[in-house]
Amino acid sequence: MVTYRPASTIEDWIAALRLVYHTYVRAGLIAPNKYMLRVTPYHLLPTTDLFIACEGPRVILTMSLVRDGILGIPAEAVYPEVIGVHRKERRVFGEVTCLAGEEIGNTGLSHFIELVRLLAQYARFTEHLDEVFIAVHPRHALFYEKFLGFEQVGDVREYPSVQNRPAVLLCLDATTLQQRHPRAYQILFGSPLSKEQLWPARLPVEHRRLLEPFVDKRFVPAPLAAHAEWQTNAIPLAQTSQ
Repeated sequence: MVTYRPASTIEDWIAALRLVYHTYVRAGLIAPNKYMLRVTPYHLLPTTDLFIACEGPRVILTMSLVRDGILGIPAEAVYPEVIGVHRKERRVFGEVTCLAGEEIGNTGLSHFIELVRLLAQYARFTEHLDEVFIAVHPRHALFYEKFLGFEQVGDVREYPSVQNRPAVLLCLDATTLQQRHPRAYQILFGSPLSKEQLWPARLPVEHRRLLEPFVDKRFVPAPLAAHAEWQTNAIPLAQTSQ
């Protein structure tokens, strides 16, 4: 039996980030490291949550949700002008990143959809996000657009954090999805999850600090200067995460 939930313990996080590492190394997206973990600067922030699909005790699928915060979101390093427009429009947003999964045969797509459904409802109803961005290889963009209701908002660019592989930026606007793409809305939001399933499972700050030595030093977030205007005019975090 496969279960889907936010990662709530340091053991969950280590297992998920190790799965990301092995998946990305096999795909040639990152260089090997001695820790066998894929940790980015965003994983140290309280504005990042991990979601996992587990078969028994084993993590078989994971993805991270990075909410806009002090470092912005990862895609901002490549698409600063696109993200900047959404921030000026006072949109509340985040980014899905660090997707990884085991080879699990024909059931893999259903597990992926279930975890995306959990993340989408968590983003919308727990964190009150208007939008969720994702950067994907151009060959995968059509799936996200046709099946999940994402829209392309950025052109093809090289992504330094994954060995300069090409990517396009997509955005899921949850505020208009039901009108724009009823089928995708039904997939993601048609069956509401319980409050218990969507309850925040924050990893304690002291546990996040344990990950600091393992952060990939080659992963460069958007410059802090890019967020100067946002930091001046930002809505306090307490008002955006009720």
